[in-house]
Amino acid sequence: MSRGQAVLIAFTLLAGSLLPVQAALNSRLGRELGSPALGALVSFVVGAVGLLFYVLLSRPALPSSDLLRAVPPFLWLGGLCGAVYVTTVILVAPRLGVATLTGLAVAGQMAVSAALDHWGLLGLPVNPVTPSRAAGIVLIVLGVVLLQRK
Repeated sequence: MSRGQAVLIAFTLLAGSLLPVQAALNSRLGRELGSPALGALVSFVVGAVGLLFYVLLSRPALPSSDLLRAVPPFLWLGGLCGAVYVTTVILVAPRLGVATLTGLAVAGQMAVSAALDHWGLLGLPVNPVTPSRAAGIVLIVLGVVLLQRK
């Protein structure tokens, strides 16, 4: 494993470790504001402000209007996916717990990720599902079942 790959793995683990923290914070925010939808909206506004500062500091070249118009319309749905996820987290975390929520989310992510990789959907490179990858997904689902047991 190269140093670059190790850094990417560490950064990804760090980012993944923030998801349950985000779930707990957003769930509490939704309760405090009296509305899961308002909690999700505030979360996205704070995230957008953070991204705005990052963009201002990193100064990427802004796309032309022609380039923006050329982007396939379905690619704009990523933000909607995030909004559905954050709102779901706010609704589900207090009812199922953060561990079960995260386990279910990871199981869903793995199943869809495997399909995206296997068929190279959405322009991704093909990375076929192997028996060991399928077993990994099954083990994640079994882990979620165990998390549900009291």
